[in-house]
Amino acid sequence: MAAHALGLSEELAQELMGSSIYRAMKEGIPTMPRRSRRWFGEMEEIAATFESLGLTPSMFLGAAEMYRLVGKTPLGDPTSRGLGPTFDATIEAVVEELGRE
Repeated sequence: MAAHALGLSEELAQELMGSSIYRAMKEGIPTMPRRSRRWFGEMEEIAATFESLGLTPSMFLGAAEMYRLVGKTPLGDPTSRGLGPTFDATIEAVVEELGRE
């Protein structure tokens, strides 16, 4: 999403092409929006648990903020397990929402 917002999508894709990380992103990101409105709360709960143990909650609070941002887009509306948006449509919707904030 950051690469897209910065106009660096092609460069990032070239760097990651063929890697398991790239495949996981392309397959996983389009399925995430429909769960984002639930997951941000779960990430906050994990953060609180980590903090209560003296561990940093920062990573999970950051994930919660990303899920909250995605949940603000129309892509966060569907809850079915059917076909979701494409990878590119997902990235574009989130970057568009980011521009509104």
